[in-house]
Amino acid sequence: MLSRVWSLRPRRQVVKLSARALSSEESLADPLENAASLIWSATPPKLQALLSKTRETQAALLKDLETASSGLGASGGRELAVLTELVEMQDEVKTLSNELEGLAEMIEDEDKDVAELAKHEFLDLEEKRRAIGSELLRRLLARAEATTGDDREAEGEASDCGDGAIVEVRAGTGGDEASLFAYELMGLYQKFARAQGWSVEVMSMDTGGGDIGGLKGLKEGVIAIKGDDCFTKLRFESGVHRVQRVPVNDVKLQTSAATVAVLQDSGTDSSIGPGAEFSPSELRIDVYRASGAGGQHVNTTESAVRITHLATGVVVAIQDERSQHQNKAKALRLLGARIKDAQRAATAAKRSAEVKDLVGSGDRSERIRTYNFPQDRVTDHRLGSKGTMHGVISLLKAEAGGEALGELLGNLEKMHLTSKLEVLLK
Repeated sequence: MLSRVWSLRPRRQVVKLSARALSSEESLADPLENAASLIWSATPPKLQALLSKTRETQAALLKDLETASSGLGASGGRELAVLTELVEMQDEVKTLSNELEGLAEMIEDEDKDVAELAKHEFLDLEEKRRAIGSELLRRLLARAEATTGDDREAEGEASDCGDGAIVEVRAGTGGDEASLFAYELMGLYQKFARAQGWSVEVMSMDTGGGDIGGLKGLKEGVIAIKGDDCFTKLRFESGVHRVQRVPVNDVKLQTSAATVAVLQDSGTDSSIGPGAEFSPSELRIDVYRASGAGGQHVNTTESAVRITHLATGVVVAIQDERSQHQNKAKALRLLGARIKDAQRAATAAKRSAEVKDLVGSGDRSERIRTYNFPQDRVTDHRLGSKGTMHGVISLLKAEAGGEALGELLGNLEKMHLTSKLEVLLK
């Protein structure tokens, strides 16, 4: 009866009830399924606009495919495939909704056997519609997130920025203990990435002088991760991570910190141009001799590269590779990611009303998580009561395929989508 009941309610009432349901604590369990079971019979205007835009863009690409002699190219072909799948999902949701309306009438049939069969089929189809509808909502929201302040609909972050992420980890306050913690975090992300089937490329590792009391430390490290949805899943790691534990050479509890930045990665060094909105004339490129451990090439050849973006003052230095060309390519790639990240942050700041509805801005000045060793407790401060779990060492070592980190990231994604849905359903 759900489909029939909701179809009889005024549109405003459906939207109001949907938003209220999403804002409850229980909605964190599966906000998209909650929404999918409520809104399809009376689609809110903002959601309808997204659905219509998807269909219109797909139709335009199909027309281009018919008229273009050289085809759409690799990126255009991928975009068309994604849009076609979204349109097919819309059509399937609509078909299921129509079938549910017919079954709702059969449930009222005087023949009890017919009514009972209709009831079972109704429940099965409603479950199917909820599953397809929630996945459709998830994908639409991910695409809509890249919309700029002037309401120009972006074609999705994935198509513009590739399917990669650049993860930067830096030791913060706390001296040697902060360096040890930064090393552990970097290891966590590499192990977690590999457990997801993603590839990991080390771009830069600065140990700041080697081991600390027989333990490995990290001053600053950068890795590139490539794989399906890796940026979408890891983006919530941006921020200040705090650790509380007693150092091996001390008896007092010490609080240290490390910062994590997760940037989108195009996967190439073609950051000079429209994508990052800076030109070669805006760059100062310096080469110098690499320092630290590394064999005969260190301090003998000018292989290290430092690139400064003059307009913003952003500086990137890479010295890990033996050749200057390889270091320059990595530096350009990292610089492009940082510039794009700064541009996205500036755009988000202008949309202050919408930013307030997001779960954390991802600002690296935020303290997002605390790792308390004496109490064996990890607390993600963005998740409230649902952000506490036990097993610090297990999480940092990514045991069981990184299950603990995956659970935290999953809850953060659900909370983020819940807040986006509330905006969408208004």
